[in-house]
Amino acid sequence: MVLSGWSAGGHLTAQCLGHPRVSAGLAISGVFELGPIRDTYLNEKLRLSDDEIETLSPLRLPMVNKPLAITYGTAELPPLVGDSRVLHEKRAAQHLQGALIPVAGADHFTITHELRDASGVLTRQALLLVD
Repeated sequence: MVLSGWSAGGHLTAQCLGHPRVSAGLAISGVFELGPIRDTYLNEKLRLSDDEIETLSPLRLPMVNKPLAITYGTAELPPLVGDSRVLHEKRAAQHLQGALIPVAGADHFTITHELRDASGVLTRQALLLVD
């Protein structure tokens, strides 16, 4: 099964890649390091502890030896772009499979438009992961 998600779902895709039923992942505009959230208004609701940040941040965990395509829009917020690049670099350093796919001109919300048709960048990548 190929797991895919966008935004927090991209985070969950990376987080759940090690599940035995998951064969590959497509993480779209994910948040892979939760530490910076602690200093934002989001943490008023999330109330992340140091332990949760450590155990729920894919960038802080051992990499899983399954294909993970990591995508982001080139017009995303810099932390999202950075997280995607760093996660891909960390995986590549361990010779793990998975492309880094910057989607030209896409932002955090328009990137999902690439799933609308068979020729979309994300649709094509998802199909490659299924094979």
